[in-house]
Amino acid sequence: MPINTNFRLPPSMANVNPGLNPLIPSSPGGSADTGSMINQLVTTSVTFLSLAGSRAQNLQTSFTNLAGAFGSRVAHSSNSSRLEIRSFNAQNLQNTTVLINQVAVSQRNEGNPLNSNTVIEFDEDFDGVFKFEVEVNGNTHQLSFTVEGDLTHNGLQQHMLAAINGAGLGINATITTTESGVTGTLNLQSTTTGAGEDGQPGFAIRDVTGNAVAITGADTIARDGLDAIFSVNGGEQQTSATNDISLPGGLNVRLHTASTEPVTISSGNNVAPVRNNLHQMISDYNRLLDLARSNSGDRATRMLARDIENAARANRRDLESIGISFDRDGFLVVNDSRLNQAIENGNAERLLTGNGRLSRSFIGRLDRISNSVLRNPMRHVSPHVSRLPGFNAAMNAVNSNNRNNARQATPFSAYEQNDLMLNFFN
Repeated sequence: MPINTNFRLPPSMANVNPGLNPLIPSSPGGSADTGSMINQLVTTSVTFLSLAGSRAQNLQTSFTNLAGAFGSRVAHSSNSSRLEIRSFNAQNLQNTTVLINQVAVSQRNEGNPLNSNTVIEFDEDFDGVFKFEVEVNGNTHQLSFTVEGDLTHNGLQQHMLAAINGAGLGINATITTTESGVTGTLNLQSTTTGAGEDGQPGFAIRDVTGNAVAITGADTIARDGLDAIFSVNGGEQQTSATNDISLPGGLNVRLHTASTEPVTISSGNNVAPVRNNLHQMISDYNRLLDLARSNSGDRATRMLARDIENAARANRRDLESIGISFDRDGFLVVNDSRLNQAIENGNAERLLTGNGRLSRSFIGRLDRISNSVLRNPMRHVSPHVSRLPGFNAAMNAVNSNNRNNARQATPFSAYEQNDLMLNFFN
C-alpha cells in the first residue's frame, strides 16, 4: 500500500508517547518522516493494546484467586498455651469452649540417689546374674543382665537402663546425675499418658534374682499416670488417656495445662492468603491504571484510565474501611494492620464476596472493564489509528491472544518481558 504523503495526525494522537515500548526508537531532533511516524503509531498502539490485554487478564485472575482465598479458614484458641489447635473441619466448626480440669500425664518412677563410684558388695553365692520383671498393662516381661567383677552403682544403673530401653516396653529409662557427677539416680517414665487400669500403676518393676531393683529404687513411684479431665460447652466431665482429643465439628486439639476458665475455640478467615491475594489484586489494578495513563495522549485511552479510577473512587469509603486508600498519585495502597483486622472481623469477606458492595461495585466494574479490554480492545484506542497501514495485520495476533485469554485464569507474570506484545514483536 503506498504511503499517503499528505497524511496528518489527528489531534487525539498528537501526543502519543513513542517511548511506551523500548523497541520504538525516538526520532532524531523530535521529527520523523510520515512513514516512520505511522509505523511508530501502529507499533505503539498495538503494543499498548496487547499489554492492556495481558494486564486485564492478570486482574481477572486476581479476582478469582481472592474469592478462593476467603474459603481458607483457621481456628483460634483463646489460650494456645493451654489448648493447641491441631486440625479442624472448616465447614463444621462452631464456637466451642473447653474447661480443662486436669491434663493427662505419664507414670514416673524416681530411684534412689546413689554415689556413682561406690562398689556394690554381694553375697559370696551370688553368681552375677540379675533378673527382674516389668509388668506393663497386665503383661509381664522378664529382663536380665550378667556382670563379672566389681560393679559400681553407676554400672548397675547403666545395665538396667540398657535392658529396659532395649526391651521396647514403652518405658524410657534415664540417669540423672548431679553437676559434680558423684551422685546418680535411675528414673523410669512411661512413654504414654493416662491412669492404669482399675487404679493400678501403668507399669511395675520387681526383682526376681539379685537385688538390682532394691538397690536402685527403680520401683519407687514419684507420680502416677493420670487421665485428662475436661468438659465441653459446659457439659459433663469427660476423660481421656491422652491429651490429644477430638471435639465436635471435626476439631482435634492438644491439652497442655489445666485451666480455671474455659478456653474458647473460634473460627475465622485465614488472614495470610486473603491479604496476599488482595495485595496482588491491588498491584494488578495499579499496573493496568499505570499503563492506561502512560498512553494518555489518546482520548480513548484516557477514558479507559478514567473508568479504572472511577471504579475505585466510587467505592472509596468501603475500600478505606478495609485498609485500602489512595496515594497522592491516585494509585491504591494497602494498610496491612487495618486489612488484617477487617479480615479477622469478617468485614472484608462481607464486602468483597457474594453480593457485597465491593464485590458488585468495585470488582464487578473492574471485571467489566477488563472484559472490554480483552474482547473489544479497539474501544480503547483512537479510531484513527485503526485506519493506519499495517494496523489490522498487527492486531490479528493480539485479538487472537486476547480471545484465548478472556476469562481464563493464568498465572501472574512479574516480568514485563513475559507480556504478550513484547513476545509478539520479539
